Amino acid sequence: MQEQQQDLQDVIETIRNQRASITSEPSLVRVIAKVVSNRFGGPLDKWRFTASSEDVEIENIQNLYKSIIIPISFLATGAFRTRAVVFKALCDMFGLPCSLETGDYKKAWNVVLLRPDAKFVSCN
Repeated sequence: MQEQQQDLQDVIETIRNQRASITSEPSLVRVIAKVVSNRFGGPLDKWRFTASSEDVEIENIQNLYKSIIIPISFLATGAFRTRAVVFKALCDMFGLPCSLETGDYKKAWNVVLLRPDAKFVSCN
């Protein structure tokens, strides 16, 4: 479990390290999206990867730990839901206005409100 927590901390640290060179919200959104994608196996092939394959991984972890509650960092790969939840959490952490939307077939996505006048200034 310690290893999975470290993994999530590494994701956060990766974004923090790039934060100094980011000057706009759209750039920060792109960095977060790329980090989430890389963490969960790269770009999602929507024709090959389904929500049911994610369900199998979740069920296996639940059986292993004998719990229906598992940290999201336990997942090695992630489909729509997992990526959307992690993206939302990271946007919240970095102060980006973001919502988590859901639809049919266990699809989930994010909507980010980009403020055109928002600029980031480094305080270093």
